[in-house]
Amino acid sequence: MPTGTSPNRSSVISWKYDVFLSFREEDTGKSFTDHLYHALNQEGIKPFRDEDQNLASHNYSSSVNAIEESRFAIIVLSKKYPVSTRLLDQLVKILELKNKDRLTVIPVFYHVDPAHLRRQLEECGKIFAQHEQDFQQNIEKVNKWKSALTEVASVSGWDLKDRHESGFIKEIVGDIFRQLKRTFPCYHKDFLVGMDSRMDKMESLLSLDKQDDDVRTVGICGERGIGKTTLAGEVFKKIHGKFDSCAFIDNVREECEKHGMPHLQQQLYQILLNRDESTTTLKSKKVLIILDDVDQVEQIETLVGKWRRQDDCLRPGSRVIVTTTKNHLLSRYGEGNIYEVDKLNNNEALQLLRRKAFKDNCILDDYIELCNDVVEIAEGHPLTLQSMASFLFGRTVDEWSDTIAKLKKNPTQFKSVLIDLFR
Repeated sequence: MPTGTSPNRSSVISWKYDVFLSFREEDTGKSFTDHLYHALNQEGIKPFRDEDQNLASHNYSSSVNAIEESRFAIIVLSKKYPVSTRLLDQLVKILELKNKDRLTVIPVFYHVDPAHLRRQLEECGKIFAQHEQDFQQNIEKVNKWKSALTEVASVSGWDLKDRHESGFIKEIVGDIFRQLKRTFPCYHKDFLVGMDSRMDKMESLLSLDKQDDDVRTVGICGERGIGKTTLAGEVFKKIHGKFDSCAFIDNVREECEKHGMPHLQQQLYQILLNRDESTTTLKSKKVLIILDDVDQVEQIETLVGKWRRQDDCLRPGSRVIVTTTKNHLLSRYGEGNIYEVDKLNNNEALQLLRRKAFKDNCILDDYIELCNDVVEIAEGHPLTLQSMASFLFGRTVDEWSDTIAKLKKNPTQFKSVLIDLFR
């Protein structure tokens, strides 16, 4: 099924909506598109649908803004979709952003033949004949609409045909969800071992049930490779739909060293607010900001305000998540809001080792004691464990024994080599 072409990912990830829905209200607004809208919401995917389609075609600035602030556009192409000049104007804008790699476009053919849209045949041809008559003084505009319809009908999409709508919608939502996951911070799926309990602790600290009462900064602390960024990314995926605007900034320490704080600050505000302004303008939106790998308190203060002034800089309900190896950086922002990431327990460590070191996730009998030795040496550290497992994959019992002996003899040096090798 279609997967679309995702926009390029930068070090700052931000959007207001996950999906912009373009559809003709009279055709699908109270049926298919309404069901699709609610199915997206139920999966934590934030959609936008135009609540006022009766405005004149030239007065649709809210729709244009929503298109520009969305990551995907689902275009529900029904037989009479081209009747609306407002929708055709939307379509031109959507494809303009698609061709700049700023938007992923997914057409849905709702009881309509894509070929009829591509070539403006039958019902579609009659509609455009009427447009040509109505817009004789602006035939160039009609030609733009035709080109846009031809282009979108040529994009690989979803064709309902004779299928049941419920299952069809489920597949579309699943496809969107998978594509969204690919654009979040990248890490190996094996790092998700033991994630549920850590997510529970983060949700408790974030207190989203009190989201309108305060601004809250939550710290995720721990040594390198313990899973801080992975955890922050999972939280981001789960709760981003609750906010007006979101940003995930990777590698704050490295970005500051390369480009300086003013550059990073300007980039953050420009994406969150669509303009370059000071932190006080963030007060207009309930935002989620994640700052990954912070190593100086000034980085937090420059981007989201000093701890005593965060309520003045950010709108109540906003949440800031900071990952750092330096626990003391967050003490000013509330000692009760710091989570030091737990190491993997023995069961979790064995599960990760099994996934990474053995085909079919099956530990052979001859390796059971050796696996216990590896788990003991790794001491619950996910990156160490994954590096060791990658190194040991496909090796014989004797090679495992030799590696374990070297690790026990000089654990710090040998583990460091393995981590650097498979980082």
